[in-house]
Amino acid sequence: MTFGRIEVAPFAVERFGTTFGLIPQPPEDGDDFWWVELHPGNYMAFTAPWDSGEYDTDIPLGHIHALAAYHFWPSPSGKP
Repeated sequence: MTFGRIEVAPFAVERFGTTFGLIPQPPEDGDDFWWVELHPGNYMAFTAPWDSGEYDTDIPLGHIHALAAYHFWPSPSGKP
């Protein structure tokens, strides 16, 4: 298996009374940053630097392994 970079864009879709998508959230104050939250549930959130491959999650530590396929690891060659 080879991991590579992917590109995504914010979006939101309303279905069955629930919003699905990667939804941008503006800073709440002058020291905060823009975040992009994965909905429903806001279980993952991304912020600058956007190409770091890191994310914030509220999922309990025991469930993190299930997200391994979603982590944006750079390819072994370092090429995008």
